[in-house]
Amino acid sequence: MSTQTDSQLWRQLASTGTLDESYARAWLSLLLSRVEESLCAVLVTVGRTDNAQPKANAQLQPFATVPQDRIMHPKTLPTARLAVEQGTGIVDRKTGSEGRADGALIAMPISVMETVKCVVVVELRDCSTERLSQIMRELQWAAPWMQKSYFIEEIGVEQLRHQVSIHSLEIIADVSEQRTFNEASNAFVTEMARRYDCERVALGVRRRRRTFVRAISHSAQFSDQMVLVDQLAGMMDEAVDQKGLVSFPDQQFSDQKIVYKHEQFIKKFGAAHVLTIPLTYQDRFFGAVLLERAAGNPFTEDEVAEIESLSALHAYILHDKIELGRSIVAKNLSALTSVLEFLVGSQYMWRKVIGLAIVGLLALSFFWQSTDYVRAPATLRTVETRQISAPFTSYISEVHVVPGDLVRKGDPLFALDDRDLLLEELTLINTAKQLESEYREAQATFDSVGIRIKEAQIDQNTARLELVRRQIELARISAPFDGRILSGDLTQSVGAAVDRGDGLMALAMNDFFQVILEVQANRIDEIETGLFGDLVLQSMPEQTFSFEIDRITPVAEYDSGRTFFNVSASFADVDDKWRSGMEGIGKVDMGEQRMIILLSRDIVNWVRMQIWRWVPA
Repeated sequence: MSTQTDSQLWRQLASTGTLDESYARAWLSLLLSRVEESLCAVLVTVGRTDNAQPKANAQLQPFATVPQDRIMHPKTLPTARLAVEQGTGIVDRKTGSEGRADGALIAMPISVMETVKCVVVVELRDCSTERLSQIMRELQWAAPWMQKSYFIEEIGVEQLRHQVSIHSLEIIADVSEQRTFNEASNAFVTEMARRYDCERVALGVRRRRRTFVRAISHSAQFSDQMVLVDQLAGMMDEAVDQKGLVSFPDQQFSDQKIVYKHEQFIKKFGAAHVLTIPLTYQDRFFGAVLLERAAGNPFTEDEVAEIESLSALHAYILHDKIELGRSIVAKNLSALTSVLEFLVGSQYMWRKVIGLAIVGLLALSFFWQSTDYVRAPATLRTVETRQISAPFTSYISEVHVVPGDLVRKGDPLFALDDRDLLLEELTLINTAKQLESEYREAQATFDSVGIRIKEAQIDQNTARLELVRRQIELARISAPFDGRILSGDLTQSVGAAVDRGDGLMALAMNDFFQVILEVQANRIDEIETGLFGDLVLQSMPEQTFSFEIDRITPVAEYDSGRTFFNVSASFADVDDKWRSGMEGIGKVDMGEQRMIILLSRDIVNWVRMQIWRWVPA
């Protein structure tokens, strides 16, 4: 290649900058002029892939070939794909018909911002390994020219996006500063017509399943164009009913939508290109915008995407303008309509089923009545409990019962040591006999003073003897009534000393029980004597026992973070399995009440307390 040709190629690289086929061929030609062993060079572009798509599935497309009339080697694309996958230069030796080395393919990926944009593949004659390394360096040195073109392209795209954003913000600002919906809609259609070079732009608002045209660009009044307005509204209905963009005759943007109204409009009014985009607010279609263009000026894919995005942004602004202009009655009716659509419309089936179920339960709870109960922890207690104490100071000699035993009236419980008392009884008996003899002697001698002394001594001895005999009887302790031993295990205390008055056992009457309910303070005002209820014990959950409240303790108690009042209740019948101290849950019957009140009472009371606490008087 001549020096003059090289100069032209360098000037083309310096002047163009952006990536196109002529730029790519100029770059490949300069590359081949520096590699004498080269036969052909191909620039392969790498298609864009998302993050989920592996590099092995990247789309490879030959972009430019030098020489142009050269057929690229069959292994060009496989070698390029291998370079993309490995992210580094690749050398693939070619083999001739006899299996000998016959040149090579060398591929170098070119990356921009860690993304492979293209691959240059050079077909070479047979050369040494050292020469292949030199050629690889030539490709690396040449790569910045290609990276430069991609950077220029990226900068151009960003500048275009920036320009589009500025135009969009200008339109949004112009529409937002309008006070009423009519002013905002007129400003919107006028700016859209100017920005996108449209013959006409119309805006429609949905009401009662129909679209009404509210603004047309370059037309302050359009009441005398009712035929045109009806046709525009029909096209907007066609797009809204299908819930998507409709384009005619450029149907590649509208996913094979029905375009009957659009086709009729073009035939009747001579429009060349029509684009209709529905407007949505919170997943609800409330209008549409329609754009017309003259012949020879179709909508491009980028313009359609930009118009869709801009329309979506303005949908919120326009909807807010509509709402601001409506009366309170209209807003309430619209809210009621939205609720009804949510409940009985064709979408969101599960939401509606759940919503209807909730409404049904609320209605049922308003009319359905159920028994109101005051629930409280409960404990069984015996009505009468007798403490058995030591009648005198002595030692425990016998024990006949242990806690939990049932006893009958008169059954022995335990005995105290009475040996000293028996000896004292014998002594007193002998003393009584001696005093009796002395008394007779005093009578025989007519000693009146001695008679009176002996009578006093006999009386004293007799009283002492009766006391000792009474203590001997008390040494054998028996049950004063039928009941159950609650406490006092003396089996390990035989021989132990006890003092008079020491509590040794507790005996509970077995036929009379009461239940103590711990009623919370917020329900105690509802409890009255004479109310009935039911008790279920933890140890007997399969049985229910009825009780009647007979006493309310007016003093509150506090335990484990709870404030409660003790309420006593009695039973008509007693179960043989009951034991004092059994715990359970008691429910006091408060009569019939609506279910809605039963479910909401605690919440309502809590809200009342919070209002009283925080709202100033």
